[in-house]
Amino acid sequence: MDSQGLILPLTGNVKRTDLARASFGARLYSTSLPLRFDAPDADRILEAKLMIEMRVAGIAVDTVTRSPIVLLKDVLDRRALPIYIGQDQAKAIISALERQTPPRPLTHDLMVNFLEEWNITLDRVIIHSLQDNTFYASLCVSQGETKKEIDARPSDAISIALRTGSPIWVMEEVIADASIPVDQDKDEEERRAFREFVSNIRPEDFLHRGGYSRGS
Repeated sequence: MDSQGLILPLTGNVKRTDLARASFGARLYSTSLPLRFDAPDADRILEAKLMIEMRVAGIAVDTVTRSPIVLLKDVLDRRALPIYIGQDQAKAIISALERQTPPRPLTHDLMVNFLEEWNITLDRVIIHSLQDNTFYASLCVSQGETKKEIDARPSDAISIALRTGSPIWVMEEVIADASIPVDQDKDEEERRAFREFVSNIRPEDFLHRGGYSRGS
């Protein structure tokens, strides 16, 4: 794949999209391999949070500012998460997507070499919050029984994850705040199906499903 194949047009108008809990489309997210990560430190914000696995779809370009954007998509190709990054970070991600091997290790390659030499495994990358238009991520690494979470920029975390084949997870609330729909027609179709489903629900349905009877 050449780098031109990764450059996708994208408008600069990225709006908040609410994933309503009551919508039928949102139910797909609750079943698309949600992960609950129980960190050793109970005060960590990543503990027992619902997350969605996403993959790198490519590098987009904001048609207004010409700024590069790394575009993540969920495994169902229903939602996309655009994250603005710098030119150097975009080149690093493209290099990883194209499996390029530099003559001498660059920063992210050096980091991967360090992990390998010390038998440290990058279990996953988690993009866990969005504050003041800035995304925050963590590298979840392990060495034997020892597990650590290391603060990182999403662009760096994604670059390393691509080089190690590690999964990328995003907190559900981040997707709700910053993602954009990929298939709006399908979303609307599922909302209509869910509304129809709700309109036909009777109290007896919940009693039967829960294994209860009126006399219990």
